[in-house]
Amino acid sequence: MFRDPDGVSGGGGVEPGTVHLGMMQPGKWTVYAVCNNIDLLHLQIRSAGKTQAETDIPCGVTIAIPVTVTAAGARDFAIATSYPKGADGPAWWSAQVNSTTWRQTQSFSFK
Repeated sequence: MFRDPDGVSGGGGVEPGTVHLGMMQPGKWTVYAVCNNIDLLHLQIRSAGKTQAETDIPCGVTIAIPVTVTAAGARDFAIATSYPKGADGPAWWSAQVNSTTWRQTQSFSFK
């Protein structure tokens, strides 16, 4: 989705779910996320059992969420999605953990 040679990994799916990335390098990262087929999808980023960030993704656009991963959080990093109240799927989604210096050079449209 968003290729970054210095990035970590990512994942996605057709329905809400959770991607566990396992081991990460501690530091500052940017999670890029996108979805389609519904109006909004809720995204939550967790590490060390705590919520680092969460937001609703307006499907059809790419959002960037800065996160800082601690040494403890690097062993348990996850990206989870869920439907906001009143939303119904299916929703296609993808999220990628990239370096903070990565810049998007291509645009993609989900229609």
